[in-house]
Amino acid sequence: MFELGRQVREAVRGAVALGGVEGVAFVLGPQQWPLPLFMAVATVNYGYKLLMAFLLIPLIYLTRRGIHAYIGHDTAQQLQAQARVSG
Repeated sequence: MFELGRQVREAVRGAVALGGVEGVAFVLGPQQWPLPLFMAVATVNYGYKLLMAFLLIPLIYLTRRGIHAYIGHDTAQQLQAQARVSG
């Protein structure tokens, strides 16, 4: 049990060194990891992605509101209309 925890920590550190948690998917291929280790890393990976998605939603809406305030309501409406027409 403790060995598996150490392996997961090392795998996550390696993924972060490769450029983020997404790097775990590219590390799995050539290495023949045991199924419990694979499932543990996958759970951490997707849990992290889900958490970030939920945390970033308010930031996206705040950014949208800030852009609308900066360019003005009329300009925002005009740009949205042009985007709808062009596709």
